Formats: sequence, structure tokens, C-alpha cells
Amino acid sequence: MVDFGSILGKGKKLFGIKSSGGIYGRCEDCNARAYLFKYVDESNEIWLLCEPCVTSFVKDEEEK
Repeated sequence: MVDFGSILGKGKKLFGIKSSGGIYGRCEDCNARAYLFKYVDESNEIWLLCEPCVTSFVKDEEEK
């Protein structure tokens, strides 16, 4: 079960990622042409992801 603190933390992380700006290009996960955001995973690898992909990456990170 998800508690309010984890929802708030996920929202804060998404806000930080999206407020830092982005560029147009191809998403490294789904290969769609879109506005991309920089996402840094647990192993400090940098991804350029579209909004749906960055949301799913943050959601998957919270489940681990």
C-alpha cells in the first residue's frame, strides 16, 4: 500500500525533474519525438526521457 509520504516524495522528484527544463529530441526509452527531461537513475546514468517515460521511471523507482 502506498502512503501519503511516498506520493509526496514522488511528486517532489517529478517536479524537480520537469522544472529543470528540457530539450526536444528522441526519447531514449520509447524513441518518440517529444520534449525530453534529464533523468538520473540509481547508478548515476543519465537518460533523456519524454514525460510519460520519466513518470514511469520514477514510479518504478519508488516500487523497488
